[in-house]
Amino acid sequence: RLRLRFAVMGMNWFSLAMAFYGLSLFSPNLPLDIFAANVLSALVPIPFYLAAPALIEHPRCGRKGAIVGSCLAGGGLLLVSTCCRSTILSMVVYYAANGALSLAFAVLWTWAAELFPTDIRTRCMSVQSVLARCGAVLSPFVVDLGARSPSLALCCFAGPCLISGVFNLLLPETRGTLL
Repeated sequence: RLRLRFAVMGMNWFSLAMAFYGLSLFSPNLPLDIFAANVLSALVPIPFYLAAPALIEHPRCGRKGAIVGSCLAGGGLLLVSTCCRSTILSMVVYYAANGALSLAFAVLWTWAAELFPTDIRTRCMSVQSVLARCGAVLSPFVVDLGARSPSLALCCFAGPCLISGVFNLLLPETRGTLL
């Protein structure tokens, strides 16, 4: 039971860190002024961060629902953004994906800590943090790929997030449970 939790959460940390940092670094590949793209990348996640506490405490959503929904929505929207022919529409979809994945990355801290017993929690979180750093280290290489093929880079960010979102369905909800 703990091995499954650890494997799925490790995949979450890797994929969400890669997408979170990668989408921030992806700004030069967007069809916008680099300064405007960076400002939007900084401002768009703010409403998602503000919504996170309400979502994780809502009985119909919780930690699991927030992360599953955000991973699937973020990954799906990144794929949709590669298919949009309109520049404005693709940017709206891209930034919606960015916000959704930022929400998942923010909620992940809470859910990951609650999934493991106290005696192994710090060790699990530290190894998962290493996996997150591996994803973050990989993200600039995917962004560099985006200079040649933006759609391929966005698919590389979307795929692991979609896979994580599906595997998250195997984990329990921790809202309202005793640690």
